Amino acid sequence: MLQAHFTGQRIGRRGILVITKAIRLLIAGLVLTPSCSLANISFGTIEHTDVTVRYELPLKAAAVDLADETPFIKADLAAQFGWNLPQRPTVVLIQNREMFRQLAGHPLIAAYAVPADNLIVIDFGRLNRRPRRGKSLLKHEMVHLLLHMHIAGNRLPRWLEEGVAQWASDGVVDLLEEPRSALLTEAILSGTVLPLADLAGSFPTDDHALLLAYAQSRSVVAFIADNYGSEKIGKILGLLKDGSGIEDAVLRSLSVSVHDLEKRWLSDQERPAAFLALLAGYLYEILFLVGALLTVVGFVRFRIKKRRYRDEEDEI
Repeated sequence: MLQAHFTGQRIGRRGILVITKAIRLLIAGLVLTPSCSLANISFGTIEHTDVTVRYELPLKAAAVDLADETPFIKADLAAQFGWNLPQRPTVVLIQNREMFRQLAGHPLIAAYAVPADNLIVIDFGRLNRRPRRGKSLLKHEMVHLLLHMHIAGNRLPRWLEEGVAQWASDGVVDLLEEPRSALLTEAILSGTVLPLADLAGSFPTDDHALLLAYAQSRSVVAFIADNYGSEKIGKILGLLKDGSGIEDAVLRSLSVSVHDLEKRWLSDQERPAAFLALLAGYLYEILFLVGALLTVVGFVRFRIKKRRYRDEEDEI
């Protein structure tokens, strides 16, 4: 069975089979012929040394651009992780939104990777106003291919995979919208933070929870890089590659368990959240004080202007 990386969603066995069939059809139609028509949609092909790009014909310029960008992305990832992506991936650029939605299975997803087929699919039709984001999405998805190529089995928890993919692609998510900066703070204040154990195998399908899962994953990996050193991320991944489980990899790399890591991360996030909560608790008092200060300032300015006006009259 195809092991697909459908970010942010738990798919049932029947759903996986349906999506697998659709993707297999897409791959077969696009790979076997350099130019083909699938579901009355025409595709072209670019064969590059580092990538094969299949694209809907109106997206030719974007396809050429991404093909030219791929060697640089692969070089960046090799330098960052110390791992190569020897296989040439296939990148499919889709403009037909309905077609992509049926393949992705979630309206928020803008791109996804299928490591088992060395495949990346990008909904470029919804990126027309932000074409440069396609390069960032491509890098994000290539991180997924790279990680799965070097880490076998289910040793890579989803929160770490998504966190690393965002960390390596400058915070880019493979969703249509970025999680709001205050989303994690709101979850901490309301006590709705998602336990990492619940994000190990899959992400929730609810839009809000999905965005929160991305935000948490990015925050945890950033916490590791900021507090233990970015090289520790590489060490954790290297231990996973060599066969260690996530508990052993984190303990040997950071000298803390995953549970303690989560507690330290949450404590680090709670400090600014507590400060914001304190401000919110005195919101009316703060607004009253600001209003009073503005009134005093206005009164002083009025008196100064009035005095200047009188002085000018006396001179006359």
